[in-house]
Amino acid sequence: MSICAIITIGLFLSGIFAGSTAQRGDSAAITITPAEPLMGGEAVLSCNFHLPEGERWLEVTWKKDGIGIFRLSRKDRKKTVLRGSPIPSGRMDLENAPEHSLHITSVEPQDSGRYQCIVGYGDDMYGETIMNVLVPPSSPIITPSIENGKIVERDLLTLTCESLNGSPPANVTWWFGEQMFTNATYTMDEMGTGKSVITLKAQEYQNGRPFICKAWNRALPENEPIVAELIADILFTPRATITPASEDVIEGQSISIECSLRGRPSDYREVQWIKDGTVLDTPQLAQTLELPDVSRTSSGQYRCSAQNSLSWGPQSNDFSLTVMYVPSVTLLLEGLNITTRKEGDQIALQCIVDAVPEANAYSWSHAGVTVAGADQPIFGINSVVKDSRGIYQCTGNNTVASAMSNTFFLDVEYLPRAALFSEQAVDGVVTVIESEGATVNATCVLDANPPSDQVQWFRDGAQITGEESATISVAGITREQAGLYTCKGVNSLGVGEASSSVQLIVQYAPEQLQLMPQEHVAVAEGQKIPVSFTCSAESVPEPQYNWLYGEEILAENSATLQFEGAITRDRKGMYSCQAANALGQITGAVEVSVLYHPSCVTPLSEYVGKIGDVVVLRCEVDASPSQVEFRWTVDGEEVSEHADKELVSEVTVELQQLSDFKEYHCQAKNKLGTGVEPCVIQLFEIATALPASPVDCDYIALPTSINITCKEGQAAGSQQHYVVLSRAGREMARSLHPDFYIVAEPQKLYHLDVLAVSGLGNSSRVSLSILTPSIEAPKPLMSQAALIGVVIAAIIIVFIIIIVIVFLSQKKKKVNKANYSLREGERKNEPPLLARGAEEGNATPSDRNANNSLYTGGETRGNSITEHKAPLAPLAPPED
Repeated sequence: MSICAIITIGLFLSGIFAGSTAQRGDSAAITITPAEPLMGGEAVLSCNFHLPEGERWLEVTWKKDGIGIFRLSRKDRKKTVLRGSPIPSGRMDLENAPEHSLHITSVEPQDSGRYQCIVGYGDDMYGETIMNVLVPPSSPIITPSIENGKIVERDLLTLTCESLNGSPPANVTWWFGEQMFTNATYTMDEMGTGKSVITLKAQEYQNGRPFICKAWNRALPENEPIVAELIADILFTPRATITPASEDVIEGQSISIECSLRGRPSDYREVQWIKDGTVLDTPQLAQTLELPDVSRTSSGQYRCSAQNSLSWGPQSNDFSLTVMYVPSVTLLLEGLNITTRKEGDQIALQCIVDAVPEANAYSWSHAGVTVAGADQPIFGINSVVKDSRGIYQCTGNNTVASAMSNTFFLDVEYLPRAALFSEQAVDGVVTVIESEGATVNATCVLDANPPSDQVQWFRDGAQITGEESATISVAGITREQAGLYTCKGVNSLGVGEASSSVQLIVQYAPEQLQLMPQEHVAVAEGQKIPVSFTCSAESVPEPQYNWLYGEEILAENSATLQFEGAITRDRKGMYSCQAANALGQITGAVEVSVLYHPSCVTPLSEYVGKIGDVVVLRCEVDASPSQVEFRWTVDGEEVSEHADKELVSEVTVELQQLSDFKEYHCQAKNKLGTGVEPCVIQLFEIATALPASPVDCDYIALPTSINITCKEGQAAGSQQHYVVLSRAGREMARSLHPDFYIVAEPQKLYHLDVLAVSGLGNSSRVSLSILTPSIEAPKPLMSQAALIGVVIAAIIIVFIIIIVIVFLSQKKKKVNKANYSLREGERKNEPPLLARGAEEGNATPSDRNANNSLYTGGETRGNSITEHKAPLAPLAPPED
């Protein structure tokens, strides 16, 4: 590179790296807008300065490369173009530009250089900068090393590309398609020329395709270089191609293989066909290879090649010809070729298929039936079983067809299989009744290879000795012969597995009943029986259990009886368990004793006698346990002499005087303790007179009932009670005291007798005649005539009110007021309510009866009754 080029480039770069400003001194600077003006565009150079304080500028002068351009005087504010200015005034804007600025309106390449602005103020101040003008490069020029632009492949080719007059010089690059050549040599000079040179070996694929040269500098838009192309004409030997690259045909069909050629020049002189590396005998220019009636030996790799005026070209790609044919299938047994195997052995059968294309599916059949899931060339059985015996075949499939192999017979030896049958069995069960002495027959059917020569019989797993035939007969069946019967077969391989079983069930009625607890349970009254009762018996079929208390069923179909709550003495006795099946039943019982304190059979007993008599007083108790001790007392003192026998105790009393007639107490004790209440025995003197009649009898008669109250007469020394009789002799009421309540009918006369009754007879009668009142309907409070009078008076009052209202309405003409007065008048003149309430409440009964008050019925009293006692239980209505 020349020294001038280096100086130019250095000047250019210094302008770039210095930026758009430079200065001399500290207070003047030049700014270029834009920083790198484009040729034909505008450029504004601004002079910016700062004078010392108090100073004013007098003139501003612009220079380029030391030659004056114009001067600006402060005095007249005019820009004067200087003689010999490097920039003509026609390319400057002297009027509209800023005062201190240099405005170039049409930039040219020669405007590049060093610019100064000189500010005069009594002293001079300088500012300077370098301006570079951008100039687009010229279109690239491509120069090949071959004058006619043609070359033979593998020859060296040199390409040169130049772009002139660029500022800065263009960057020149070489491209082929989208790939840039990185090995090109680039140079530039001070005249703005950029050049790129590349040397390469010509290739066949480059023929007819462009080599691209791109030139770009900053004067051009980003990514928009100036482009030139060179399309090379490259000569090359023939290129052969076979498409498609492979083909499948079925044996016996025909095929044509095409060889496509591409060469420059295309003056083909000979074509060759090669199969698996061997040149075939074909016509000299046969671009099509005809193969009629192909066989499996026609399969292979085929190629072709051709020769033009340059030479032979390379061989084509491989063409793969596959001749497909129907499978040939052979079945073999892997390992020892022994067709008989024992159960449990392993075997593997192999399906060998000769086919093109290779077999893509396999299937296996056994005894003519396809084996599910067997789709591999090897069919294995890990453990041969009886059912593995039979004929096997395999089938091979490809896309042409399918074929079946030879047959293979597999014989399997196995231990005997036994099956037990009995015509008397139902679902494998034979049921007989022991008492009938039945006979049962069973047959053992065997399946074995080799055949079985012996049978073994078993009951509940134990072999029955002496039985080896295929049929067994059991006569006179007893329960000991019941059980599960099975059989086994024996052959040369050994003893086979047991057959399915036949169960022999021997039925009998329940026996050997067992109870828990066994016989007797004692529990205190009020306590819960602490244990459950259970019952078991032996029978076939199993018995059903019922627990009973007398005829009452306590637990049905349950062998267990559970007790809930406390027991009472009325639940003592025998609790029975009944075990039964269809053949009979058996019963057992547990006795339950309820223990309780002694209690009196008769809490209150009465004895009578007269002085001189000897009376035997009897005290009887109920107790469990029944071993009791008695204690008698009278007037708080113990009676020492008494005769006791089990639950009865007697005391003999000699009646010598009236004081011997007393109340005796008897109390018993057993191991649980003493009874809660003593037995009371009263001893009365026999009366000598009849009972006295009741006195002062009074009654209250209502429409449906009669209450009678009397006072007791003089006691006669004997227990007595009171009755009310009708005159016909019918008993109407009975009471220990002379107070009676009798159901009656309204408006009926009753003739009644009241008397006292004792063991000696009846008292005289007190006779009463009683008439029950009727049930009366309520009477009106006002007569009909009075009611009519009230209505007439109300009508007259209303008529007067209407006349007053009409008069007022005519006078005041206010309808609403008149209506209001009418309503007020109606309320004030409303007739009074009938008398009721307090007047009725204050009326006496006699007043009510006299005035026919609203009572539903009257009441009749006898004598003066001031007390009303609660009535006794009512009897039926009396009969007169």
